[in-house]
Amino acid sequence: MEISPYSIYVEHRPFRIAFLISPADNQNWIDKIIEYNRSKWGGQYNPIIFTDGKSIQENWWNFLRKYDPDIIVSTLALDDELLKQIHIFLSPLKLEILKQDSHHIHLSEEPISIRPNIKNISALRKGSFIDETSFVIFEVVRETPDIIKRFLKINFGSFNSSEINYLFLKDPRKKIYTIKDSNSLNAALNDLGTSYINVVFPNQICTLPNTLKKIESLEDATFQVIIGDGNDSITHFWNRTIFLSNWSFIRPFQICVPKELIENNEINQGLSKFISHYAVIPGKNYNCVNFISFSSTKEQLEIITNTFKKTIPYSLSSICFNAPQIPSFRDEWSFFFLKRDLELYRAHSETEYLVLPEPEVELCGLAGEHWFADLYIQFKPERFKSYSGKEFWWQLPKRQLKLYPFFNKPVRINKYNSFSVLIGRKTDVNNDANTLIIKIPYRDESIFYDFICGESYSCISSDPKDRSSSIPYNYFQSSDKGMYLSGILSLFPDLFQASHWLQKRLWRNIFDKLSNKNRQSEEKEKETVRNTLKKHIANGYDFTKSENLNWITEKVFILAKNYSKKDVEIRIDDFLNEQKKEFSDYSKLELTKIELTEEHKNILKDDISDLIDMNILFVGIKPRCPHCGYRFWYLIDEAKQHIICKGCGFNFALSSSENWYFKLNTLVSTAFSEHGVIPVLITLGQLLSDSRTSFIFIPNINLYKSSIVDKLPPNDGELDIICIQDGKFIIGEVKQSIGLFRDSDFKKMKEIALLLKPDKVIFSSLNKASEVTDFVKDKISELQNELSHLEIIVEWYQIYEYVFDPSPS
Repeated sequence: MEISPYSIYVEHRPFRIAFLISPADNQNWIDKIIEYNRSKWGGQYNPIIFTDGKSIQENWWNFLRKYDPDIIVSTLALDDELLKQIHIFLSPLKLEILKQDSHHIHLSEEPISIRPNIKNISALRKGSFIDETSFVIFEVVRETPDIIKRFLKINFGSFNSSEINYLFLKDPRKKIYTIKDSNSLNAALNDLGTSYINVVFPNQICTLPNTLKKIESLEDATFQVIIGDGNDSITHFWNRTIFLSNWSFIRPFQICVPKELIENNEINQGLSKFISHYAVIPGKNYNCVNFISFSSTKEQLEIITNTFKKTIPYSLSSICFNAPQIPSFRDEWSFFFLKRDLELYRAHSETEYLVLPEPEVELCGLAGEHWFADLYIQFKPERFKSYSGKEFWWQLPKRQLKLYPFFNKPVRINKYNSFSVLIGRKTDVNNDANTLIIKIPYRDESIFYDFICGESYSCISSDPKDRSSSIPYNYFQSSDKGMYLSGILSLFPDLFQASHWLQKRLWRNIFDKLSNKNRQSEEKEKETVRNTLKKHIANGYDFTKSENLNWITEKVFILAKNYSKKDVEIRIDDFLNEQKKEFSDYSKLELTKIELTEEHKNILKDDISDLIDMNILFVGIKPRCPHCGYRFWYLIDEAKQHIICKGCGFNFALSSSENWYFKLNTLVSTAFSEHGVIPVLITLGQLLSDSRTSFIFIPNINLYKSSIVDKLPPNDGELDIICIQDGKFIIGEVKQSIGLFRDSDFKKMKEIALLLKPDKVIFSSLNKASEVTDFVKDKISELQNELSHLEIIVEWYQIYEYVFDPSPS
């Protein structure tokens, strides 16, 4: 198969790790989490989430889903139902449960460490007008009170003498404060509050870089004094970074102070100076400070606030919270196609080898640290050649998929339905750690295999037997309708062109005529059968009795024989007559006269030529045999000056006045008249048109729960629509007309949806919106309620109204 050149864009970023803790847990875990993240690249944006191990409150859950963690780390055991919920809706690459006796946090794949060197400090001071910058180090000693040690650790990051020597910070200018007690802490805060040199604190280093998407509404960067040292206070303090815009991180924008310390008069002066200095927001004329508490009463908090009104020259306010505030991310889809700051690779084959440059972070941790590469891979440009003005990309449903054939490294589907690949740092031992191999699937069926026959993404068991028994279906293959659809699509340049032709009522009518299909005659026959049955039912006929059942069987058999198709050939005049009828119907609909011009006729003839070129129409002659008088159709390739009659075998010369006769490809005729391919093809084409960034599909399939050994067993379900649109997995049922839907169709779809867990289930038919029955609407609503716990959308997919109307073009 031809492989057109395609683009691969790469974005480098740190881990996104969510830490789950119990709000009632001891403070050791929260201290370990903060200490761990302070040494990691982008670690400041790894949030702390509260859970009791059985569930996660809705506001925390919504935040988690939009945060889209790569890794989830829990400090407590999680119930199976919560594990399953995380597995289904969050699909992290890994979920790790920490051991209760762990002294430090270690992950199976460690993220990149970061240290305070000149480059990182300069990045934090970018845009400052003051050249001189000092790196502030709070050195603690043995006699330093634990409450002060924790205060420094939480707010700034502190070191002991051995740690300072270990950092060997020779490059940046350092400003070291040795903190032994309240007085030395007061002096340090006072100095920082009156100094006008640039300073960078250790805790700011892990704010590089910020790759999170924007939240719903940025909080005003008002300086906060968070009073307390409980889990609520520290979690609010830690997560608040996500509320603010990037520019806020060049200076402290909050301080978390235990109640015991804030009521200590020995540090009041220094604390007031520090708050006053950093509460000033550049470019803002009005400054204020909010005092926040999660454990004090409003009266208690106001007493504390009032003690600072004399020493802080700004507006002070008191705010009591019951729980940590949680940011709300904006609902947005990926704008990666803007290609800002992304590395571009041009690929030319199904297998590509990319050697990715490492993040520009100095190697300072142990070998084997990791980072993530977000990949945006263009979807087969040759697949939709005629769809101009739109690029498609590989986007898959957000679930855990076995994509190792696609990549040579662990990968997850991220919030943009694209790929986040775990990449190791290059080492002497592993020289190829940053080499990424991408194998584009040759057949789209292989992508859907994971959804249909892969391990159920709701299975959390580590037992291989449980995983294998959880698979939805053992096997799937194209149904008869699917094979016909594949055959038709092979004639057209692509799906877009196929649906473009069939969305036009004119060509559907012409194809019906060529298939010997008369819709008005069909409706008459249906009405005759319907009236006959109603008459016999009214006369008390019981069709469960064998004699009456035999009677109806004979009637249907006779009708089928009478309705059997024969080949039909039409002349150019028949095409023109259909075109005239189309113009006439359009004029009546629009109440305005539209003339059929020679230009319109020439366009129709050009269209006929295009269909001949695609082998959808065949052209030939239909001479009358002078011996037997019968007319047989001869393909133009078979026509000669002398023709042998296909009936009597008489050899005769062609007349000079023979007309061209056109015939429909038998594959197309059978697919349209007997297998109901047209509505499926139009629906798929419309889904393609409605897509924004991605579209992958396979034709109709049969589903099988049992393995195929010698012969094909009866199928356990059939799907007309199987596609991925903008990263959403969609399945559906499509009928020729609304009246063909039965209760069993919705019951079967429920069974399939519960196994496959698609993002959306659709039902459709070639009917206008006004023709959709209450029965179908009620069944869709009922199915939506039954699948709502899996967040599956169930809807009627309405075909565009213009498909049913006449058109002059």
